[in-house]
Amino acid sequence: MSHIQKKRVISKRQDKVITKYQARVNLPGKREQTRSFDRLTDAQSWVRRIEAGRDRGERLDLRRAKESLREYGEDWRARQQHRSSTAARVESILRLHIYPHLGERTLGSLRHGDIERWVATLSKDHSPGTVRLYFGILSSVLTSAVLDQIIASSPCMKVPLPKNSKSEILIPDVAEVMEIAREIVPYLRLPVLLAAGTGLRLGETFGITADRVDIEHRRITIDRQLLTPYRGPAALGPLKTPTSKRNVILPRKLIEPLEVLVDAASLRESPGFVFMGPQGRPIRRGGVSENMTRAVKRAGISRTITFHSLRHHFASLLIRQGLSVAAVQKALGHASPSQTLSVYTHVWNDNEAQTIEAIDRALSAAYADSLATQPRLSLPVLDPELFDMIGS
Repeated sequence: MSHIQKKRVISKRQDKVITKYQARVNLPGKREQTRSFDRLTDAQSWVRRIEAGRDRGERLDLRRAKESLREYGEDWRARQQHRSSTAARVESILRLHIYPHLGERTLGSLRHGDIERWVATLSKDHSPGTVRLYFGILSSVLTSAVLDQIIASSPCMKVPLPKNSKSEILIPDVAEVMEIAREIVPYLRLPVLLAAGTGLRLGETFGITADRVDIEHRRITIDRQLLTPYRGPAALGPLKTPTSKRNVILPRKLIEPLEVLVDAASLRESPGFVFMGPQGRPIRRGGVSENMTRAVKRAGISRTITFHSLRHHFASLLIRQGLSVAAVQKALGHASPSQTLSVYTHVWNDNEAQTIEAIDRALSAAYADSLATQPRLSLPVLDPELFDMIGS
């Protein structure tokens, strides 16, 4: 026997009377399961799911439903087959953004409204994309609890999320890159210029070892990256995607200073990192980010420019030199041309004027040749100055 009771209760948070729907479902063994909802439709859906499970002979593990989200989340995290960098990112998000708000709540007590309030709180200080990332991790944890038959349904279902507005990426110009290179700590100066001239990601840059650099042919082989988890030592690991594996061309002006570092790195113990910190250790992501922020501020740049912005700078240089989508994709190691287009569409749009000028120059020259070689064509007499206007 199941029923739903409509109740009017006083909300301590909102200090007013609100309507709640308390659903009850009888389970085998003279037990019952109850849950409160803000909306009648949610209560009805929950009752149907519980009844369907009961009729199939399935039972929820009510004992485990008393586990806290933190306890179950850590168990869930230990079962995931994440790369070390992803595992570190997930651990950080759970620890910093999910557990402080919901970590001590039991799995069985979490409600749809709790998740809505958490999302609203996050949205005050984080971008829509970041909120969606954090929500996705929480949703994965609670979906796992459903599959483990600890809770009947995930309270993350149908939670409205902030719209992920498509904003244009910030691309530093040449002057800004040079100012940042001047202001940043000396041991990061060459990595900044190298990233701006090759489009390397942060982990790819600081994962370069002496045996991957071919000074003679101006090539750097990118087939691994440096991973620096929040806890644990830095280590070489796989690239972001299989298509990230590539050879990059070394800018001519960076050959000499890089060769000095490569020679020094070849004398170190394996793996022989080319770029090292002041203490002779691999350079960690957090330290690079902090130093970039300081350098940008000292350079008097008001925009937010990160190390990854240097990759965008490189892509914009290629696009403005007229390279095709496929060529830019290959240089950046993107998985597909559509990914390259989605990120840099506005840069190609900025090149529209140059495209029009190129077309006009080509066509005006072709038309002029046609008139010169075929004087009998029935064409209107055109003022020669018009061709100058077309080609201007």
